[in-house]
Amino acid sequence: MKDWKIVFKSHDVHPAVIIKGLLEDQGLQAVLLSKKDSSLFFPTGMHEVYVPEQQEEQANLIIKDGEENQ
Repeated sequence: MKDWKIVFKSHDVHPAVIIKGLLEDQGLQAVLLSKKDSSLFFPTGMHEVYVPEQQEEQANLIIKDGEENQ
């Protein structure tokens, strides 16, 4: 994903889905990429939220503001 930056990572998919939705609600492009290895008995890996490089700073501000308001 050239020119896209990771703005959020989680072992649990639910927080990543919430962050993706929060960013999209603010008009940003966001993609959720699951890097889980489900072939193992206990799946391992991360769920990552990416935004275009030019939206990275705005996305980080939105995420930070969302975490502070919880």
